[in-house]
Amino acid sequence: MALYLGNRQQQMLSMGLTLSGLAALVVGGALAWANPQLYNPRVYEDAWVSGRMQGQLEYQAPTDRRGQALGQALMAFGFVLGGSGLYLASGDPATLRPEALPSNRADGLKGLKGIGAKGSPGELVPEDAVMASIKTKIMHLVGANEWLRQCLMAPTVVIVGDSGSGKSTIANAIAVLRFILWGWPVSIFDPHAKENLQFSTWLVGRLYGLSRDPEGSIREGLMQAMKPFEPFAQDNKTRHTLICDEFTGWSDGSYPGLAPIAQPTLSHANRTTRKQGHGMIVLLHGDKKGTAGGEDLGSGILESVLRFAAVIKVDGKTDDWGNPCWAGTARFKPPGKPYNDSEMSPVVVPELISPGRLKRELGDLLEYLGIGLENDPAPPAPVIPQQVQQTVEAAFNPEAWQAIAERLYQGPVAADAPGLEVLPDWEAIRPIAELRSLLLFCRQKGWRTAEVARLKGSWGKTNKITSREAIRNLVETAIAANVAVWSAKNRDGEGSEFQILPGWPSWPTWLE
Repeated sequence: MALYLGNRQQQMLSMGLTLSGLAALVVGGALAWANPQLYNPRVYEDAWVSGRMQGQLEYQAPTDRRGQALGQALMAFGFVLGGSGLYLASGDPATLRPEALPSNRADGLKGLKGIGAKGSPGELVPEDAVMASIKTKIMHLVGANEWLRQCLMAPTVVIVGDSGSGKSTIANAIAVLRFILWGWPVSIFDPHAKENLQFSTWLVGRLYGLSRDPEGSIREGLMQAMKPFEPFAQDNKTRHTLICDEFTGWSDGSYPGLAPIAQPTLSHANRTTRKQGHGMIVLLHGDKKGTAGGEDLGSGILESVLRFAAVIKVDGKTDDWGNPCWAGTARFKPPGKPYNDSEMSPVVVPELISPGRLKRELGDLLEYLGIGLENDPAPPAPVIPQQVQQTVEAAFNPEAWQAIAERLYQGPVAADAPGLEVLPDWEAIRPIAELRSLLLFCRQKGWRTAEVARLKGSWGKTNKITSREAIRNLVETAIAANVAVWSAKNRDGEGSEFQILPGWPSWPTWLE
């Protein structure tokens, strides 16, 4: 069983050992210095009698040196205790805040760059000096926690733990420390973005998942972010932190819009993060295939990821109501080591990165420096073809509008069911490479009607997608984009045959 010592426990134990060692040194030194023997009344009596007899009685001086030996032993023991106390002394800084901060926020923020020292608007500390102070304290924090240093440097970090155990808190801390130390931009893909924003889980970066279509914004943002990072490809070699929160739900059906990109994301974390300039952090509820890409995950991918990545397995702890909560302890495996119990070491998560602590330490400072969260950008306005626009304008002329209003008032009749063609949303297809490949395959074969089972044995086998459910998910995405529809042969949409709607000539050129 691993023995954990929290920061406070470690500090108290260190202080106790140091004080005990100092006391042993003082007592032992005094005992060894004062007398070479233990004090004994018989010794003084013999000396007194010998003196009265004026030497007529032979007197033998005591040679017992047990007192001196005991004193020396106490001194040696004191050295050991004191050394142990110093060794256990925590190297974590007590705070990350610079010493010179404005006591009155209004005084420190009078349109000037810098932070008021001691609350005086006349004494300003330059921003670079403030950041240098924070960086120095962060370096002390990282130096006292070797596992944290390895996580900052690792191209991929996998954090495993139950919901509420603190996975997001640790991921946020790694991202914030990278941002402050090295200026790494941060992108966060979080289906629970609104809830985590209320709890101040995330402090810096661009947060995807706040829009009306959170899964769509996460999908588009991640596909864009997984391209080679431009500043990294240039001279300054800046990398980019990508956080995939609630990743388990991406593949277990909780977020259907994210299911198609779960496996490509995990493969990216395993193979291309280093060369494309990313530092990916993946949060999982477990370390099995079902919680890391689904049961259809290709063999060996998860094993390779867990070996390649730095892995933090957060310990589970429950509150009085039985809900998972922060324990402050974990087990850690360095990157490149096999993922097994022998390579996992117990670690204590510093109090400075416990839930809410970084917010209290750096929140107002980051806000003042103009550093914070950015919402995912709103989707661009659709480009409406001129012909469609003219048709819409014609439909809303007063006479036509009056006729439509009258039909709505009177109720639907058979003549009101127009044969309108629904336009395909090709842009919804663009970020999904597997779906583009599937559609092109059907076009090359001339299949306007196809079956999932047939695709599994042909296209799926070639592209290593051997799950009918995975192919059905791709078809569902095409249906949502008005590119396909389930065949009338299927009952309640549970069959396997589907039809492609747009004609071949109307397909966009980029699809090829």
